Formats: sequence, structure tokens, C-alpha cells
Amino acid sequence: MKEPTYREALRASWRLAWHHKNLWPFGLFAMLWGQFGLFELLLKVWSVMSVRSNQTMWDWCQMFLNKDSWEQIRLLLGIGPDRFVWVLWLLVMLLGLALALTFVATITQGALVYAGAKFSKFRLSYPDEVKAWHVGVKHFWRVFGLNILRKFIVSWAGLLAVWAAFRLAAEPSVGWGLLLGFGFLFAITVGVIASFLLIYAVGYVVVEEYSFGESLGAAWRLFWRHPMVSLEVGGVVLFLNIGLVLFALFSVLYTFFLPIIIGSYAVVMFQLPIIGKIVGGLSYTFFLAVLMAAGAIFTIYTTTLWSYLFSKMHSTSFTSKLVRLLRR
Repeated sequence: MKEPTYREALRASWRLAWHHKNLWPFGLFAMLWGQFGLFELLLKVWSVMSVRSNQTMWDWCQMFLNKDSWEQIRLLLGIGPDRFVWVLWLLVMLLGLALALTFVATITQGALVYAGAKFSKFRLSYPDEVKAWHVGVKHFWRVFGLNILRKFIVSWAGLLAVWAAFRLAAEPSVGWGLLLGFGFLFAITVGVIASFLLIYAVGYVVVEEYSFGESLGAAWRLFWRHPMVSLEVGGVVLFLNIGLVLFALFSVLYTFFLPIIIGSYAVVMFQLPIIGKIVGGLSYTFFLAVLMAAGAIFTIYTTTLWSYLFSKMHSTSFTSKLVRLLRR
């Protein structure tokens, strides 16, 4: 039996993501949970560390707990019973919307993992999206719990890096600089492993019907057997994310800035300000539509890529590219 390769996985995942358009709404919601890979983790850790902007924790506490902040809270609570009820209803609706989006995102994530795993076995036809949706609904709580566990682990791992960053801002020294570097590497390592374990655990849940604890144990054993495959695929996904960022930059240029520039010349030429408003609104709407479509397709692609490899790794032999090169 021929051993599967990365090229086959990339080609099959792209075929499923691009041609099976019924899955695109799934990708649109599933991307709310984030992607599986190095780029998301690097972006999160870096963004949290850059928040310090040479400010200490005390400066942030002062910003949120100063006299003006308390005055704004007092004014909000003193707007009267009738308006306060409307504010309360608004908060309830926002909370309900957040819970609904979380519910759909969890279901669609499980559905995409199931679809990718099934497509890896039967590539003659696309998986049924209705059945995939029902599989996601059936395993909602386990998939939701795995995502929460991943978020908790990544957040906990990043605390060391964030704490070291604040200490370095308050007391610049070589020791704190080394601790910051160690904390950053530690957070990245733990977060990367947690990301790998999550996608494997979700695969065991939705495909093999494992329980929450059994899926984590099986995911760890799978990662332990194929650490290089996981790292290599994580690197591939990282470069794919860089390509997505470059695509987003070109989209900003050609779907947003360029039409606005043309619209500005049209406003000056015809002396009609309404043209600028129309062009600005249409270009912004088109830009958002392009980014949402690209994000949905990319989420389907990366999720099904990981689930495709999961299916191959736990059912057949899969040797990493680096190991194959060293054996030659």
C-alpha cells in the first residue's frame, strides 16, 4: 500500500475546500474558534506581549480604576429605571448572540473535522454536509470542552511570557530579558502542543466516538508517535497563513484603497459628494465580503488538512519528510 504524502493531503484538502461549496458557511462560523496552527498562537502571544507598550501593570490599573472611570460607571447606573432596562436587555441580547455564535462555531468545527476525515477515506464523492452537521451537534459538548481546555492551556502558558514582559518594562535587565525569551518559547511550545492535541482529540471524538478523557489520551499517544509530522504540518500551515495575510493586504489595496482614490477623483471632477459615500460604502462591503470568503475557505482548508492527516496517521503509517530525507 502506497504511503500517503503531504502533497496528497494538501491537494485533497484544497479540492474539498474549493469545490465543496456547501461547506463554506461551516468555515465562516468555525473560524470564530480560530485555526489549528502556529500562526494563530504566535499572533496571540505577540499581541498580548505588545500590549505593555512600556507600561507597568500599575499603569493599566490606574487607567481602568481612576476617578473618571468610576464616574462613567455612576452615570451609567443613574440613567433611570426605564433606560437601565433597555441597557440590560441589550446586554442580554449580546450575550445570547455570543452564545449562539459559540454554539454554531463548535458544531461546524466538529462537522469540518468529520468531513475531512471521511474525505480522506472516500475521495470519490464529497461528504454529506447534513450528516456532518448532525455529527457536530451530537458531539457538541466534548468538542466545546476541548476548545475551552485549549484556550485555558494557551492562556496559562502565556501568563509567564506576559509577566516577564511587564517585569522587563519595569526593571530592564539581562536576567529579565532572558526570562522573557524563555517565557515566550515556553508559551509557544506548550501552545503548539495543545493545538496539535486538540485537533487530534476532536478527530477521535467525532470519528471514533471516544469520550473526553479517552480522546486526550489517544491524541497524546498519536502526537508522541508522529511529533515530526505534526511540527512539519504546523510549519506548512504557518506559511499558508502568511500567504493569507499577503492576500489580505492586496485585497485592502485593490478592493478598498484603490476604489476610494478613484471615487475621490470622481467627487472632485463632478462635484458630487454622494459619489464618494457610495464608492466608500461599496468598497468597504466588498472588502469585507472578500475577507470573509477567504477566511471561510482557508478555515475549511486548514481544518480538513489536519483531519485528513489525523485519519492517515492513526490508521496507516505516515513518515515525516525530514525522516525520509535522513533515511536516504
